[in-house]
Amino acid sequence: MDQMLVAELYTDRENPQDKENNALLNEQYGAALPLYVLFTPEGKELARIGGRPSLAEFLEFLKKGLR
Repeated sequence: MDQMLVAELYTDRENPQDKENNALLNEQYGAALPLYVLFTPEGKELARIGGRPSLAEFLEFLKKGLR
């Protein structure tokens, strides 16, 4: 994880920013929560996984970002 930057997009609080974030999430990625997305430094999506993956599935997902 030391080679990755972690960002959180809050969507479930009752404030205008979270409502905007929720709309963006639904528009761009659907409504799976939690949702994890890996991007290149240039902003290209490498992989995404939603819901509650197993540890093995999540580790494989993270490895995609390091390849």
